[in-house]
Amino acid sequence: MDKKYNKDALKDVLYGTIRELTNNQKFYYRGISDQFNYITEEGQAQIIIALDRLIPLIQKLEDEEIEERYRGMTFDILKDDVK
Repeated sequence: MDKKYNKDALKDVLYGTIRELTNNQKFYYRGISDQFNYITEEGQAQIIIALDRLIPLIQKLEDEEIEERYRGMTFDILKDDVK
């Protein structure tokens, strides 16, 4: 069965989203050292929006993996019953 969701792709989307937000001074202020870096209020809001959209995809991926695992277990049980 082909998976509709891909864990590596979702990781890349999350990483890319965070990277884009941190490269934009409107969302992330980068000071002269890490001590002075901070996420702006608008950046915090954008991160919440991004997570709000990604979390359902992650949950669907997990559900898909569980379903695939149980389907495999069921077929193994049925195979053993046929023998």
